[in-house]
Amino acid sequence: MRSTAHVDLGDLAAIWISHLHADHSADVLTAFYALVFADITRRPVSLYGPPGIAERTT
Repeated sequence: MRSTAHVDLGDLAAIWISHLHADHSADVLTAFYALVFADITRRPVSLYGPPGIAERTT
């Protein structure tokens, strides 16, 4: 049985943030840089979250 706790960066299809507390949203920037600069083949990653997520992450 494969764990759903971790996925390879290249297999990531979406990120879902349940609420905007820093302990839930702080790693979005790290994930963004990893996806942009990692030497992997990847597909676009969608970001889903509550109202205000775009302002918090841009």
